[in-house]
Amino acid sequence: MNLEDVADNRRASACCDASKACAMLGEFEMAQQLAFQAIDKASATLQQYVIPRCVMIAQAIQQKTPENSYAAAIADYAHLALQRS
Repeated sequence: MNLEDVADNRRASACCDASKACAMLGEFEMAQQLAFQAIDKASATLQQYVIPRCVMIAQAIQQKTPENSYAAAIADYAHLALQRS
């Protein structure tokens, strides 16, 4: 087991959690940045389970504010990451 991979996996999960918190507070730009980081870390460590969590964040943002471009960007980036894996 590579300790650095475990740490990156934890960072992916933490970024996802922070993204969700920012989205709940209406900080959509920060939520997007953190979701992108989570997706990148999850892809790098082949731990794709984090990516659908980011899609759920995008869906929650879209429900709050349907015209929100941050939500669409998160969903698009997540789908691209899943296609690459």
